[in-house]
Amino acid sequence: MKCEKCHRDLYICQICKGNQGSLSCSNCKNSGMVCPEHGGYWRR
Repeated sequence: MKCEKCHRDLYICQICKGNQGSLSCSNCKNSGMVCPEHGGYWRR
């Protein structure tokens, strides 16, 4: 997957490990993925 803002590759969130069972991760905004530039705010 890519960031919708800067088109960089997304990485699995290290806090919730890809949102496996977690529905309240503030680091990735519950998406399971983070952008190195925008963090959990990678969606438009």
